Amino acid sequence: MSKFLESMKRVLVQTGVYDVTDCSFISHELKAYDEGFSIFEDEFESLLRDIFIGTASDAGLEYRELLFRPLKAQADTEARRKMLKTRYSTREHDFTRDKLEQALIGAGIEGRLSENGGLRVDICRRHGMNLPQIVSELEGLLPAHLPFTLDAALVTWRWIESTAKTFGELETGEYTWNEIETLE
Repeated sequence: MSKFLESMKRVLVQTGVYDVTDCSFISHELKAYDEGFSIFEDEFESLLRDIFIGTASDAGLEYRELLFRPLKAQADTEARRKMLKTRYSTREHDFTRDKLEQALIGAGIEGRLSENGGLRVDICRRHGMNLPQIVSELEGLLPAHLPFTLDAALVTWRWIESTAKTFGELETGEYTWNEIETLE
């Protein structure tokens, strides 16, 4: 029984004019309306859930991700929520090292920043992004007056532990470089 049906029954009973017992004509009419309103209620509840990143469905998260990049991040739901929350919390004057590293997380890049006459970005993990997409994200996030170099070598202990592969499987030589770069 939808909220609509409960509410309408309560209002009609309070008037004292309508018979809303299960066998009455009004009850049958309300049930027919209820079928239509239940579809609306389900969609409305889905919309309310998707308003906030913390409760958004996969489709709601993907909608927000598409504002920043052409494809959704290839990560679990909680990691995607963290990325989006971080992305929305980044401000235009956040140029400390810590804030820039947080901005990287918001862009779907896990990495470290260091200075070397410019900025060096050591990428530990990228959530479904290829190198041109990463460069595009970095150009939009990092200060324009500082050049940056990028180390996107994914073969780190963290990366090795995050894959479901053993050393033997990784060393078989059955992977191309593109396949190795996309192993998650």
